[in-house]
Parts: sequence; structure tokens; C-alpha cells
Amino acid sequence: MMPGTATFHTAHTYAQGDVNLYVFV
Repeated sequence: MMPGTATFHTAHTYAQGDVNLYVFV
């Protein structure tokens, strides 16, 4: 993944929660 995508993913995870992390992966 690109740095920009990783940053967005982190921000989105903080906004939604750990559940979103599992869904994204």
C-alpha cells in the first residue's frame, strides 16, 4: 500500500474503530 493510503486507513480506523480495521483487511 502507498503511504497516502496507509495514512487514510489509520485515520479511518481511528474514526470508525477496530472493527473497520478488520473489515478493511
